[in-house]
Amino acid sequence: MSAGGPDRILLVVRRRLLSFFVLALLLAAVSQLGGMSSLAAAGAGAQISAHLTKTSFTASQAGSVKLVYGFSGSSTRFSYQISFATGSTWQTVMSVTKKGSFTGSHTITVTKLFAGKPVKVGSYRLKLSAGAGSKLLTFQVTTGGSGSTAPQFGAWASTSLGGAFRGGGGPGSVTVDGVSFTVSSGNVSAFGFQFDVSG
Repeated sequence: MSAGGPDRILLVVRRRLLSFFVLALLLAAVSQLGGMSSLAAAGAGAQISAHLTKTSFTASQAGSVKLVYGFSGSSTRFSYQISFATGSTWQTVMSVTKKGSFTGSHTITVTKLFAGKPVKVGSYRLKLSAGAGSKLLTFQVTTGGSGSTAPQFGAWASTSLGGAFRGGGGPGSVTVDGVSFTVSSGNVSAFGFQFDVSG
């Protein structure tokens, strides 16, 4: 064996050990990337569920009405948008997007959702999004008041009104065959009725 033989053998062994070490590092990196991809895929596919504890309330009650929402898995993104009805269109009031890790169930009041912006009387839509899922909720803020109940927005109709009345011609009765009207933000429109009078 030549004098340099043991040194060459030691060099070959060291090179092979270094190669195995580099290969192990590469395999570990690939495995970690695969795990991160799996987590990202799980976050992208998370669904969201949500409901409001009340869907019609006054502005003063907004601090006690709560949004309850939850995620089906881990989500890397959560966003919500609040829109206000102005005639036949919707105007964005709030738009919030958050990134991170979102899991489990959560509760927040309507006041905190508005983040300092006024809660005005009217009709609202609330859209929540997370991962691949979204949820659309609607609610109304009414005027309320002591001893009164504000009607919900929409079309109203009735055919069961009636009762006695007294006019210049003497006593009698009136039967309303139909009443209809539409309640929108701040006003009542398209009011009409039909009636029969006897006596």
